[in-house]
Amino acid sequence: MIAIPNDASNLARSYQLLERLGWIKLDEKKDKDHVTGKDIVSNPKNLKFQEMKGPSINAIKTDVAFIILRGSDAYNAKLDFNTVLFAESSDSMKDSMRIALCVAEKNKDTSWVKDIIAAYKSPEFKEFTKKNGTFWILPKYMQ
Repeated sequence: MIAIPNDASNLARSYQLLERLGWIKLDEKKDKDHVTGKDIVSNPKNLKFQEMKGPSINAIKTDVAFIILRGSDAYNAKLDFNTVLFAESSDSMKDSMRIALCVAEKNKDTSWVKDIIAAYKSPEFKEFTKKNGTFWILPKYMQ
């Protein structure tokens, strides 16, 4: 059994990751950003999947063979990223699947939005990402 997050974007990313591992094959006609378990066309290892809320997955990690976690859930669970079997990389993740912070047009020039942007682009945040795991998939300007 493999536990995977069931929200739409991470569900698709999970199945894509399993395909990159060679464990399953997904329907080539489907948009990879929207695949689900129903789009598996080959499962030679007869794998079973448990789709569930991402934050819940770490709690059952000893009850299943494998887990796939979002980076934030893995970080919050204090998992050792040096022990992962397989991780996404910046070259395997489509831009459309990256997390983005969006604000209403009317708020774009507010101080709180400017503060968030400044914090994200700060040397302190860059240092935090270096110190707290190699799992971060960062934009090129932060690498």
